[in-house]
Amino acid sequence: MELKMGTLLFIVLCVLKFKVSETHTKCFTQETGKKMYGNSCSDNTQCLTEYCDYRTCSCPFGSVLDSKTGFCVRTTGDNMIMASNGDCGYIVSTREVNLYTVVVQWDIIGDTDTYVTLVILEVNMDTFYCSYNYVEVLEGSTTLRGPLCTSNDYTAKYQASKSSRLTVKYRGTYGSYQGFRAVYFIRNNSAVLTEPTGYIASPGYPLNYKANSKYSWLITARPGQVITLSTTGSTQYLYDYVYIYDGQYEFNRLKSHTGQWSLQSLTSSSNYMLVVLSTTYSWSSSSSYYGFSGSYQVYGVLYGESCNITDTCIQGLTCLGGVCGCLASQYYDKTTCTSRLSAGAFCYGQDFCAQSLVCSGSYCRCQDSQYYDKSSMTCKQTLNVGELCDPTIEDMCASRDFVCRRQTLNTTMYTCQQACTSESIDKKTFIALIVVAAAGWAVAIVAVVSVIILCLRNQKRSVPY
Repeated sequence: MELKMGTLLFIVLCVLKFKVSETHTKCFTQETGKKMYGNSCSDNTQCLTEYCDYRTCSCPFGSVLDSKTGFCVRTTGDNMIMASNGDCGYIVSTREVNLYTVVVQWDIIGDTDTYVTLVILEVNMDTFYCSYNYVEVLEGSTTLRGPLCTSNDYTAKYQASKSSRLTVKYRGTYGSYQGFRAVYFIRNNSAVLTEPTGYIASPGYPLNYKANSKYSWLITARPGQVITLSTTGSTQYLYDYVYIYDGQYEFNRLKSHTGQWSLQSLTSSSNYMLVVLSTTYSWSSSSSYYGFSGSYQVYGVLYGESCNITDTCIQGLTCLGGVCGCLASQYYDKTTCTSRLSAGAFCYGQDFCAQSLVCSGSYCRCQDSQYYDKSSMTCKQTLNVGELCDPTIEDMCASRDFVCRRQTLNTTMYTCQQACTSESIDKKTFIALIVVAAAGWAVAIVAVVSVIILCLRNQKRSVPY
């Protein structure tokens, strides 16, 4: 008897069906020194994938490497993912299950008194056959999302259970379509979030939230870092609130949301931000109020603080040599990095001026033995006598006693030459000038005396006897 393709696939999946415990509980890493997939190892703790097989960092059975994160993710078979409070992980579909007749299911089960937050990050399905390829999210028999069938969709889609269990079902796509990619988090009603990038959704989102409840999310970062949070939501106006605090306690409130609000962003002034959802005993279970969702990002460290390659320095700073600072072409102007000043600009200190310039007399200029070349915007060594120069550039010659002028009247070449000053006049020439001047005065005196004598003689002759 001939078996149909669908029957054969069903038999294969039944044989391969397994249930395992999720061992990869990190979604983002701030650790350094961990070995990447494929590197040699001796135990699991050395690997970013958290699994060492035959002395090589690899992924355990039932999971593959997610090239975008470097972590191993569940992909095939019916998976029961047992997770504890604070755990998180990725779910990614691959070509091994990209067949229209195959349905894969992930059951994410957290500890008692926890709930599951799932964020679908990417969806790429064959939209012409949506009844055959899709992803949906369920809590028990209640559908929170889907069936979802879109292509090239990178808009984050949030859903969160009210209980400790969430189910993801995927019917495989085909061809060049990639399926979907999602991340999950296990949290309780007082969650502490330590990932540098993360997502928040109130339990029951996007359907409705519990009445008479209080949930909190404390986002923590390293000293010197700050946190930016963006949220959108809908709560019962004047009864149910989302409070956002700057710090780790309910003291310095940044914002309070009630009713409906579109995407809004806030930034902390410290390395803590506290988010609180407070609901009353009223009719919050109505489906018209779905709670809130949001994402956050930790932004590096301040000027002068230590950093590493996983940090993002704030205020336009760059991680240089393990410290957040400005590029060589910039200086730190109290709040941000600013381009250094060029020659002739007013300055307050050495750090303000461009490289090779000094702040002298409150102005950026070259050192005494240099001149400023405007074409290259750099300082260059001054020139000696006989070297070619440009008469349009000031202070190009090495000394103020030198000038840049043409060598002869019949040439266009300019060189640094000795300037004509009173000190440089030849002594003999000076003496000769004195002699000539003295001789001139002597001749003048003799001429005057001769005229006087002639006048006296003529006067005597004219006197009668």
